[in-house]
Amino acid sequence: RRKGDGDPGWQTLWLGWKRLKDMYDGARILNNST
Repeated sequence: RRKGDGDPGWQTLWLGWKRLKDMYDGARILNNST
């Protein structure tokens, strides 16, 4: 992260959150299927 970039935008936060949620949902499905 560079000094001049400022705070991460909402798009970055949204993508990060979506990825976390996808991974969480995937893990939950895998755990339930065993």
